[in-house]
Amino acid sequence: MKEYSVKRISEKTLPIYSPVWDEIQEVQIDTFPWKGYYEGIRTKVKAVHSDYGITVHFETDERPLAAHMRADNEEVCCDSCVEFFLRPEDEERYINLEINPLRVIYCGFGTRDMRARVKLQIEKEKFLVSSLIQEGKWVLQLTVPYDFWRQFFGEVPGVIRGNFYKCGDETGHEHYACWSPVQWEFPRFHLPEYFGKLILE
Repeated sequence: MKEYSVKRISEKTLPIYSPVWDEIQEVQIDTFPWKGYYEGIRTKVKAVHSDYGITVHFETDERPLAAHMRADNEEVCCDSCVEFFLRPEDEERYINLEINPLRVIYCGFGTRDMRARVKLQIEKEKFLVSSLIQEGKWVLQLTVPYDFWRQFFGEVPGVIRGNFYKCGDETGHEHYACWSPVQWEFPRFHLPEYFGKLILE
């Protein structure tokens, strides 16, 4: 199981442009568990946390980008998409957040049984989503407020189970990558037993 130490900061979050990101440890979303899909995309992610919440900062070299979904809770996994799934260590239920380059968010909650999962209507402004498209890279950042976490799981523990993903079902270069490896016969990210450990410093 992979582990990542999430640095604590005194600010609410870091701006997407902040030079402090250069000092934060990164991990690679570099496991492509399913053969036959495009594996040429390189994506890294960094995270920090504060009293407000946990901020994740993705950077990918995916080109060309696809962004067709315009409304929150549409199937943004069909677009160029980065994803963050998280849960407590002792819980089967988890939150999944999926975001495209237009800052469109899909948010779900429940167990790995897809019939039991529900879409959540979130207060999007509280997630502080930023998207920056530059020559050769796309940077996406969002903050998961701890108040949001507490609605489902209570107080925030010192260790969160989670996974980071990069995908794009209908991009013309269909791809599926994860940070913490998944073992399944076909592309499926909704397997919380394979989440890694996020250790909150």
